[in-house]
Amino acid sequence: MSNKLTYKSESDRIYGATGMAIAVVVVDGQDYLTSVDVDAPAGEMMRLSEQFYFSNHQRVAAKDVWHSILSSFNLMTAMAVGNYLCRSLVGGAIHEEGALRTSLEKELLSAGQEECELDPDESQRLFTKHFNYLHQVFSHPGVQSLAHSLADNFTSRRQLTVSEISDILSALRHI
Repeated sequence: MSNKLTYKSESDRIYGATGMAIAVVVVDGQDYLTSVDVDAPAGEMMRLSEQFYFSNHQRVAAKDVWHSILSSFNLMTAMAVGNYLCRSLVGGAIHEEGALRTSLEKELLSAGQEECELDPDESQRLFTKHFNYLHQVFSHPGVQSLAHSLADNFTSRRQLTVSEISDILSALRHI
């Protein structure tokens, strides 16, 4: 992963985790999330259920396997974009926005080709869809307030279950 995508501070890390958690909730991916641990290594903060990970069952049709992989990739893309946007728009920790967005986009387009065998234009559409939608989400003052609240909870408690995250973010339904 590009050095541009690394966390710059503890606060940056907290807002990254916050962004991923909010993204999971707004794209209806809570069934895949079990907990978030901000003290875990960067790639392991989001604790995901077995359903998220592809398991190669020989009796599963190839089309179903591909849809499962694509679904997981969609959620991963939403989490990565949510991480970036929350750090940028809410946490204020990103100062090289253009360079970081370009690095993130490049990483996700490459992952789309490698993991899902998507064409570059398909990966680009997927990235753009998530980026535009989540940019609207994280630009909303009500979501920003909830993000600060969730970040405060992560700061003080360090680990939250999906149930606790859902409770904190329950007001999202009314925004």
